[in-house]
Formats: sequence, structure tokens, C-alpha cells
Amino acid sequence: MPPKHHIFVCTNQRPPGHPRGCCADKQGLNIYFTLLEEMGKRMMHNDCFITETKCMGPCLAGSAVVVYPDAVWYSIQDPDAAREIFESHILGGTPVDKYRMPEEALNIMPGPPAGGIQLGG
Repeated sequence: MPPKHHIFVCTNQRPPGHPRGCCADKQGLNIYFTLLEEMGKRMMHNDCFITETKCMGPCLAGSAVVVYPDAVWYSIQDPDAAREIFESHILGGTPVDKYRMPEEALNIMPGPPAGGIQLGG
């Protein structure tokens, strides 16, 4: 049986001073381990998968966290927020609006060049 939720947590590390920053500098690993701990305390290993990722795109305000199948994107910087999201969203079914990533942040990834992508020689 597939899990009820699959949570992706960015822990990407960029070089110091990178203009976009990185989720690792915004508590990405602590958020990832906090969510694993919350899942483990409740023995939910078959109901919830948690996956550490590299860059998922939007990371300007905090670590990028996305919950599927709901496709809810969060931007968080502290493990307490991760606990609140687990309690409210994963256990209670209610996303936590105050941590939701703004819609404009989800549209920062550039599309293909105007002429399309040229492959080969």
C-alpha cells in the first residue's frame, strides 16, 4: 500500500556567498531529521515517506519542504515549524498556511530558451 504522504525536504548546500543561498544554511538537515523523528515516534513508516533532496528551486526564504499528494510547498527555517506541519498537516489533514511558500516563489524557475533547446552538434 502506498504511503498517505510523501514529504520532500531540501538540504542542498551551495558555496558560501552564493546569491541564492541554500537550504542547508536554513536548517534543512535539522528540519529533515525533525520530521523523521516525528514520523518515528508515531511508528508511521508505512504511512509517510520522508526524502532528503537537493535543490527543488525556490529557497530564498527558508528550506523548501513539499508534501505530496497535496502538493503543498512550505518555506521553513526552524524545527518547531516542521513539528507543527507534521501535527497539523500530516496527522490532522490541515496545511499550515503561515509556512506556505508564496505562489510567486514557486514561479522563479526559468523556462526553456525562446528558440527551444538544441541538442547535439
